[in-house]
Amino acid sequence: MQNATFPSQQLELSRQRMLTHLQLDLDDPGALARRTFQQQIYPDSHPFHGFPTESSLKTIRQEDILRFYQEHYTPANLVLMLLGDFDRGEVRSHLHQTLGQWQNPQPSRALTFPEVNLPPAIQSIKVPLPGKTQVVTYMGYPGLERHDPLYYPAMLLNQILGGDTLSSRLGTEIRDRQGLTYGIYSYFAAGLHAGPFAIQMQTAPEDTQTAIASTITLLQQVQDKGITKSELQTAQRSILNSYPVDLADPDLLAQRLLMNEVLGLPIEEIRQLPQRITDVTMTEVEKAIQAYIHPDRLAIVSAGPIDE
Repeated sequence: MQNATFPSQQLELSRQRMLTHLQLDLDDPGALARRTFQQQIYPDSHPFHGFPTESSLKTIRQEDILRFYQEHYTPANLVLMLLGDFDRGEVRSHLHQTLGQWQNPQPSRALTFPEVNLPPAIQSIKVPLPGKTQVVTYMGYPGLERHDPLYYPAMLLNQILGGDTLSSRLGTEIRDRQGLTYGIYSYFAAGLHAGPFAIQMQTAPEDTQTAIASTITLLQQVQDKGITKSELQTAQRSILNSYPVDLADPDLLAQRLLMNEVLGLPIEEIRQLPQRITDVTMTEVEKAIQAYIHPDRLAIVSAGPIDE
């Protein structure tokens, strides 16, 4: 980590592994749909637009990797998370011995995140993959940042909309009542920068367009009529009941603590989350709906055994 050299032989092995993985992704409806969807909603200049291609993988040189390493792998950027039964003094001493002399005089180069707008209207893209048994569809647009004041209302809104395939509106309507999907869910990918709001579904080819139309109708209903108090309370209970279970898993707890630090959240955030969820009001969820539910401005990408 401190003195990486990226030997040519290891670089070539990594290149071949990534080329193989790329071919698998390009032949997988889910991976291909997600890739195409994200490139549709983010401009070429945005970091979230970038995905590897055969050309890019074949042209990466050792000096390119070294330059990236020197610009971004610095002690100032490192966040180290330790969780478990250990002696703090011993660990601190060991870290000082192994990492204490690590220095990088070069300032870290920040990535540029250009402003992103919603699609001006519904955009539909079909990516044919003959020989597959199902179609995978992504629907959505750029969402919200983690520090958005509406983050917790949006979290609850998503739980109601599609956070749980079995009990959400999308799950009960599109999957259970209409029988149009094998599975459907939604999510906000909220980080330091606005990741996508997306709905993902798997359908039989003959049901894809009907499922898409029914999903748009459901989003329009949410935008027009909102949610019920009962739905909000159910979503709050669901998140609050699962939260202690998640924190009991050391891996999940460490991951949450690490990401909170990366996102610049206070250490108290992990204890405050239950109260923040409890405090969300119907008015706040309505604001989240108006801010982040736009059924008339969706990017829709379907990949699988379909015609262009």
